[in-house]
Amino acid sequence: MKLWNRVRFWLGRRRLDRELAAEVDAHRGMIEHQLREEGLSAEEAHAAALRQFGSDLAARERSRDEWGFPWLDAALRDFNQAIILNPDYAMAYFNRAVAHYHLKEYDEAWKDVRTCEKLGGRPTPDFLKALDEAARRPQ
Repeated sequence: MKLWNRVRFWLGRRRLDRELAAEVDAHRGMIEHQLREEGLSAEEAHAAALRQFGSDLAARERSRDEWGFPWLDAALRDFNQAIILNPDYAMAYFNRAVAHYHLKEYDEAWKDVRTCEKLGGRPTPDFLKALDEAARRPQ
């Protein structure tokens, strides 16, 4: 279910971002209303709701991190760093190719596959087939 939510968010980011902003406003409004019923002034309730719920931006960022694919971007950065530290590390090129594949960056994935092979690495046949089919290229 979590993966489906991530894919859904990625495909409909703008609409979901608007819905999320409305939901954040609604939740903060509920907190504010409860605080006003407890006797706080409108200004005090608003300030307290902001402190209690947090900023709109922070709430949206937490949701984006949960619904998006920050782990894939982080993995790509890690593989780039591994290659900088050791340009002859074939497995780092293969792993980066897999990340590029998932980001639908097939040309970059093929470049990394070729570099991996030049360095003596052996990409898995299943991955090569999947990349080939996704990129619609002959092997």
